[in-house]
Amino acid sequence: MPSEHPGDALGQDLGRWIEETAQHLADRFTGSPYTPPSAPLTQAEKVRYFANMIWTPDGEPNLPGRDALEKKYGWKGFAGILTHLSKAHGRMHADLADQDALPEPGG
Repeated sequence: MPSEHPGDALGQDLGRWIEETAQHLADRFTGSPYTPPSAPLTQAEKVRYFANMIWTPDGEPNLPGRDALEKKYGWKGFAGILTHLSKAHGRMHADLADQDALPEPGG
């Protein structure tokens, strides 16, 4: 039987550490909408996110984005998002004081 090299144990320990660390990180992010967890979004950031999901930069409907929002939030939630965005668009430079009107994009 061949004798072990002194570095074999170190290599095995390092390999085990890499696997355990990767598994630990994967376990922390499983089920989380954010990777890694992030700070809460401002209302203006939410408006920008949802507007990009509903319209393309040239103003055309973003059909895949709309479908994804309707699937995620249901038709009532989707209608609420559209209503809020319409109001926000109407007061483009006004304060968006209704901080809870839009859901968190990842939530």
